[in-house]
Amino acid sequence: MPSPSLPSADGPTVREYYADLHVHVGRTEKGQPVKVAAAAGLTVRAVVAECLERKGIDLVGLVDCASPGVLEDLEDLVREGRAAPLPGGGLRVEGRLTILPAVELELACPAGGVAHFVGYLPTLEAARHISAFLSPRLTNVQLSSQRARLTLPEWLDAVEAEGGVVLPAHAFTPYRSVYGSCTRRLGELLSEGPARFGGLELGLSADTELADRLAELAELTFLSNSDAHSPARIAREYNLLALAEPSFAEVVLALRRQGGRRVAANYGLDPRLGKYYRTFCPRCGSLALLGRLKPVPFAAGRIVRGCWTG
Repeated sequence: MPSPSLPSADGPTVREYYADLHVHVGRTEKGQPVKVAAAAGLTVRAVVAECLERKGIDLVGLVDCASPGVLEDLEDLVREGRAAPLPGGGLRVEGRLTILPAVELELACPAGGVAHFVGYLPTLEAARHISAFLSPRLTNVQLSSQRARLTLPEWLDAVEAEGGVVLPAHAFTPYRSVYGSCTRRLGELLSEGPARFGGLELGLSADTELADRLAELAELTFLSNSDAHSPARIAREYNLLALAEPSFAEVVLALRRQGGRRVAANYGLDPRLGKYYRTFCPRCGSLALLGRLKPVPFAAGRIVRGCWTG
């Protein structure tokens, strides 16, 4: 539920809303697989029920909206009168939950490795356009988080053409992330530098204290999302957003820190409790044993995986 209104010196009165902007769909309502690694019971309607009835989430990002089956399930909610498009973007469900259509893709990076990127979109129509754009560039557009035959600039161009924004997903995990498997500097991925991204998702491997040590991220706003693969995991990480209303346009203003909108807080798991926090051995790719590794997480503004001491 949104908080009481808060004063804003830079624009209209804002309220605080809880948001988890990275949630998967395991299967469609017809039983078609979407995110193969996710729970079969994680359907669009199950996400809505979990957010409304158990977690108190005000905005949720569904990151599998390139899947035609997921789009059909969302359109069914509109046809049934349970959901309606918001003028500022997003789909308002029962007047209490905003769904932001989004698409997570895996892309090859210029220097090698692959990473996941999420494109957030304002409308179901924009999501349908992106689905059609991706269909010939994916092995199976019905499935989630696939490797796309696209470059990162091409993905940014496509999403921005629909009025959307792109964020690196779970940026610090050792697999399929920008810092974990692609680059030591985010600015090396784009000629324009990191500022072209709409923000950066931290993931379970990092928090704001860790990410703030990288100078190149100073202008990017951080999100902490669950990357939920089951209903129970929704909102295991979440954000508190200060918005004038729970819409796509307001979320973009918060990411850009404009008009008094902002990400007021990230609520995430302590990275030390996660399985990806410790550095792995650069020689064999295995998790380094404690006592044999000298942790050196940053040096001269760059991430360093670790140094052997013996």
